[in-house]
Amino acid sequence: MLNLRKSEERGHIRHDGIESFHTFSFSHYFDPQQVGYRCLRVINEEIFSSACSGYGRHPHKNLELLIFVLEGELKHYDSVEGSDSILPAGTLRVMNAGRELVHGEGNAREDIECRMLEVWLEPALNDLEPRAQTIRFDEPSRDGKPKLIVSPDGRQGSVPTSHQYSVTIHDLKAQEKSRHFPEPGRGTWIQQIEGEIEVNQRTLHPGDGAAIEKLSRIVITARSDARFLLFDLP
Repeated sequence: MLNLRKSEERGHIRHDGIESFHTFSFSHYFDPQQVGYRCLRVINEEIFSSACSGYGRHPHKNLELLIFVLEGELKHYDSVEGSDSILPAGTLRVMNAGRELVHGEGNAREDIECRMLEVWLEPALNDLEPRAQTIRFDEPSRDGKPKLIVSPDGRQGSVPTSHQYSVTIHDLKAQEKSRHFPEPGRGTWIQQIEGEIEVNQRTLHPGDGAAIEKLSRIVITARSDARFLLFDLP
């Protein structure tokens, strides 16, 4: 079973130099049919105009936050690092807010836009010590397979998480295939970033997402050069 969440159906908000697309209900956008998927709660695509100050520092508790910098350079602050940093395109910042974590994002550049994907997931345990880690997600895996970037045990150089989910990034050339074999009872979410793919005779374009249930084998075919995230969820 595959439920497609089309890019053009997402919530869309513009304010103060920020353009936001919400896959799930968020802030002033609410759709009772789109309140998350399993432990996924937020997938927001954010575009900051040049020199946009973005979102000021604000707190979170008991969330795991993944920030993928897709284009440009992101000015980022979080209270784990304790100072501003510049995250270039291809960077992932993973934060477990735990008891409380403060963060903020904006455009580090005055001449180009910055685009990021912000993902929130429920943790398995609450009130942990806040922690954060930064890795590159755009570097190819050593074996040419999908690159594991977040996992429960931090294997293969991925960022460890407190929950039993994992995230892989897939970079395919046109007509290449990728396969995923979910364990029984688990769910799969695919978030399309670039290009087009076909899954179960359904085509995903940039910004599209898909929830996949009750399949033991998922075959993804690239219809063009493509990049997507795959969340394997409890």
